[in-house]
Amino acid sequence: GVFQMSKDFSFKQFVVAHDRCAMKVGTDGVLLGAWAHLNGAKHILDIGCGSGLIALMAAQRTPDATVWGIDIDAPSVEQAQENALASPFAGRVHIAWQDILTYSPLLSFDHILCNPPFYTEQTLPPEEARMRARHTAGLSLEALLERVSAIVAPTGLFSLILPTQTAHAFVTHALSCGWFVARECHVYTVAHKPPKRILLTLSRSNPCTAGKEELVLQGDDGKRSEAYSSLCSDFYL
Repeated sequence: GVFQMSKDFSFKQFVVAHDRCAMKVGTDGVLLGAWAHLNGAKHILDIGCGSGLIALMAAQRTPDATVWGIDIDAPSVEQAQENALASPFAGRVHIAWQDILTYSPLLSFDHILCNPPFYTEQTLPPEEARMRARHTAGLSLEALLERVSAIVAPTGLFSLILPTQTAHAFVTHALSCGWFVARECHVYTVAHKPPKRILLTLSRSNPCTAGKEELVLQGDDGKRSEAYSSLCSDFYL
């Protein structure tokens, strides 16, 4: 309920138009873009960048970094390119029409970000479900992790946001592939219900883990909680 579905979404330093994108601007992307620790990263990649939201947030947060965004959906790529060009970070954000399964960049990334599409087919009208399935056919989280392993720097990080019900199996798989959980944050819409989402940062090289974090999005008054407001204070108007 935090977002109005308009053609444009205005943040403090940039505007994201998303009317032609398969993935609209939403709370999940904003959370990931604000939460991931990007300090020190010089080369950042957003996989499945959609409107370019997370790539632009990353560029705002890291003045010295170059940010790449890739997506398999051509209209989204075109719109993300327009959003990047219209932003103050135009010179440092590169958006490309690429499938992560065949993407072979010339450099490795310090931090890779991904907000995977997580609808379930049952919740979509049949036509839209078919369209979405085409865009994500063949990209399981396991395949995604394998590709990330191939293009992340040895000391690099991989951050993503997942529904709680898929996160546990994914973490188990990642640990079995030699990743470590560097950070984990359980996201609650309201305090008294189970967490809807889990924010994760995986590391290839560092077994040190921070304690589990928690973030509640709404106060009892139904408004954005202080923690959520403060996390996103550099972005939300």
